[in-house]
Amino acid sequence: MQKENPLWSAQRIQGELTMLDLNVCDNTVAKYMKKAKGRPDVDSINM
Repeated sequence: MQKENPLWSAQRIQGELTMLDLNVCDNTVAKYMKKAKGRPDVDSINM
């Protein structure tokens, strides 16, 4: 979700997940957002 909406904060993503009936803490979302930022995207490397 962060990849498709790079300007969204953890709170915004958490709110969207809540609307989908997925209850997670915004801190949990933020934890995985940090991991995603540090890893290169395989598709962008192969272009």
